[in-house]
Amino acid sequence: MVFSWTRQRIEIPPGMVQLTSQPLDDWGEPVWNDEIEAKTISRGTDFLAPFMVEVSPGMCSGGYLVKAQYRSPVRSYAACAVMMTRKNDELQTTVLINAPACLRDGREWTAHTQRLTASLPKEHLANMVHTLRGLCEQAHAQELLKIGSKPQPTFEPKEAKVSSPVRERNGFAVNEFIVYPAHGVGQIIAIESQAIAGAELELFVINFGEERMTLRVPTAKVTNVGMRKISTPAQIDAALSTLAGYDDDLREQTIELVARIESGDILELARLLREIRPGLGREEMYKTVLERFTKEIAISRGLQIEAVLSEIERQFSRSSADRA
Repeated sequence: MVFSWTRQRIEIPPGMVQLTSQPLDDWGEPVWNDEIEAKTISRGTDFLAPFMVEVSPGMCSGGYLVKAQYRSPVRSYAACAVMMTRKNDELQTTVLINAPACLRDGREWTAHTQRLTASLPKEHLANMVHTLRGLCEQAHAQELLKIGSKPQPTFEPKEAKVSSPVRERNGFAVNEFIVYPAHGVGQIIAIESQAIAGAELELFVINFGEERMTLRVPTAKVTNVGMRKISTPAQIDAALSTLAGYDDDLREQTIELVARIESGDILELARLLREIRPGLGREEMYKTVLERFTKEIAISRGLQIEAVLSEIERQFSRSSADRA
């Protein structure tokens, strides 16, 4: 399923859910909301359906809505997921798992709620209903262990293997700051394994403090999604020097500018700072570029943000002096 620009009247393919607004929360993460619930209630408890929303005249965004149910001997678990399509062949995904409270065999089972966020490759799409059901089954097995119940034969857990926590994968280490193209500078806080569709998937757990968001990225997909290390001193110097160049005419559409921001290239951020100046109607975009640019330089050079901002102003001053 591909969603893209079109200047013609939008045709809604059969079976597609048409939404009036993007299903995103205050932090930009996919969220299952009342509109989705109302428009998919007739589809039952197990389905995968594409959705589309017109975000501006002629511009469409979309993804997939997934729902699955798992019935245990004690109670039923329901899982739903909103999967926003992104570039780099990935799906920004939020999964919500819920189960009601109940009393069974003299034991009180409290209500269970679980939220998972991840950036997953699209090849997992075909198995997403099965994956959600597996996550519900895993949640039930974990609760059995937690309350001390004897597991049913179907859910008997395998003996856990004792191993040291993973601290490094593919050249990236825990506690290291990195650049993720779609979100800017983040910090790897853990490397964890997660069972998805019966297979173990190893994930980088990345925290983005300013966005109050935690992202899980498969360790094998870091190249595909464009994740990279913080720029070297030489790259930082080149980016700062770019600020002192002459201004270019800004003729690009917003979607092209967003693509440049999400490229993750610090030289592109520097060029955008030179091109997008406050007062041109793109204040929010300028603010995003400035935050990502200054944070990476501050981490690379061990400086405070204020010192980096001063250096940026000096470079802009050089540009003005050269032109004079």
